[in-house]
Amino acid sequence: MSNHFIITDYEEFLIYAGALTVNVQPCQQTEEHTRGIIHKRKSFL
Repeated sequence: MSNHFIITDYEEFLIYAGALTVNVQPCQQTEEHTRGIIHKRKSFL
């Protein structure tokens, strides 16, 4: 159970870090990046 929370916090951190790059990257690329993270999370869990 604790592993799930750790992974979730890490994934949210990656999404947050990806959001920081919105200033220098197109929105579409960031959206695809976030979607890729969510897809990885679903297949991992």
